[in-house]
Amino acid sequence: MPELCNPRLTWGLTLTAALCLTAPQVSASTVLTVGAKGSEVARIQQQLVDLGYHPGPVTGGFTEQTRQAVEVFQRAHHLSDHGGVGPRTQSLLAAAIAARYRPAAGKLGRIILQPGQFGKPVAVLQQDLQTLGYPVGGIDGVFNRPTERAVVSFQQRAHLNVTGQAGKVTVQAIRAALSRSAPAPPRFVLGFYTQYSPSSTASQNSLAAHVHQISAISPLWYSFRADGSLHALGYHYASVCRYAAAHHVAVYPVVINGFSNQQVVENPAIRQQVVTQLRGLALQDGYAGYNIDFEGLNPSARQGMNALVIALARALKPIGREIVVDVPPKTTPNNQYAMPYDFGVLGRYANQIVLMTYDYHSVGTPPGPVAPFPWMVASVRYALSRMPAKKIVLGLAAYGYDWSSTGHTTEYHDRAVEALARREGVRVRWNAVNREFTFQYVQQGIRHVVWFENGFSDRFRLQLARQDHLGGVALWRLGDENPRFWQSVRQTGW
Repeated sequence: MPELCNPRLTWGLTLTAALCLTAPQVSASTVLTVGAKGSEVARIQQQLVDLGYHPGPVTGGFTEQTRQAVEVFQRAHHLSDHGGVGPRTQSLLAAAIAARYRPAAGKLGRIILQPGQFGKPVAVLQQDLQTLGYPVGGIDGVFNRPTERAVVSFQQRAHLNVTGQAGKVTVQAIRAALSRSAPAPPRFVLGFYTQYSPSSTASQNSLAAHVHQISAISPLWYSFRADGSLHALGYHYASVCRYAAAHHVAVYPVVINGFSNQQVVENPAIRQQVVTQLRGLALQDGYAGYNIDFEGLNPSARQGMNALVIALARALKPIGREIVVDVPPKTTPNNQYAMPYDFGVLGRYANQIVLMTYDYHSVGTPPGPVAPFPWMVASVRYALSRMPAKKIVLGLAAYGYDWSSTGHTTEYHDRAVEALARREGVRVRWNAVNREFTFQYVQQGIRHVVWFENGFSDRFRLQLARQDHLGGVALWRLGDENPRFWQSVRQTGW
């Protein structure tokens, strides 16, 4: 069966790739079996129910009863997967659904959905009802009995004509209810979004999984060469923007000074060329603004950096766009690396300032905490003396470093670094002063020292941002974080 739903091509739709209904959703090497858990399992269970098989309750847990139902389905379709669900079984489940139910053609809200239909509009309806607290079982895109009961329950509570069908009036009422009850973050949460190859999906998957906790994303999309010409980075601009817009997530593309060139700030003609191009792109592509991340500037670039930010802010404000500026933190005015960044001027003209409070120790330094807490506190205090708290966005790291005695340093994202500790069989220790985790191990006679952030250490940093009434937090980068990070965001009120 041909692939009918490429997640990378359909991700700009309202649903994430996990809800594509007409093609395999697992890789060629993945087989779901007893013990597997998650929304993918729930969707398979609901498909089996809708096809008349009996997998047990739709819980998202792959039980023995689910395996038996899968095996009955496989025998009926001459498969030999023996109860495990791989790509071939997924394809045949989708094909069986398509053969049994009527496709729902058209956009949700412009057609009448009713029992017996299937397709993406039904899946969107199911997701919306589930979000509002009306259980629909697994979200498989089939207008089944649980979906009908959920529609009826919503219509009764909303004092609508109870039909069990989802037409324009019902859909509008659902959307209004979502807008009132959507768990929008009470504070600003910015996620840096990267895609270093066309097929990389780490940031995409993180955004989809935590979209209701994220206020804005900054995709790494643009750079400027020394002559002021634009250099595009990243992939899938249009689909990312569509998805973000559908979920009320603002897009502030990152603009970097490629190869640390200073011409974009020091040359007035090139500076104006950059401002003009960015203004035009914002209007053309509907960006909320830009995230200016110019690093490695010489102290002499201070005036040019100020001039660029002022010019860009003045160009963007009349068209309703904003400017975010990333700056290295400092605790005194004499920090040489941070000298080009005039906190007073930048804080006056930029809408928000991201303090990149990480990499205190990194590649090229001795081993040590990535973001020692006392240093973060001092950095925030200095920033507060130069700009309003509401403009300061605290940068958070979702990674750590492994320093070896040979002088080589390796970066690990949150999940990978904890897996490293388990693989080496060593104990991870909490450093209470720096509020960061560390461990050591020896491999082939080479000593390694590791320091890293994770969801628990982030809790203290989130509390710092809240305690000092900062304007928000920014995570470098979406897809690297430990899942506990989002628990900490929720538990600390972000």
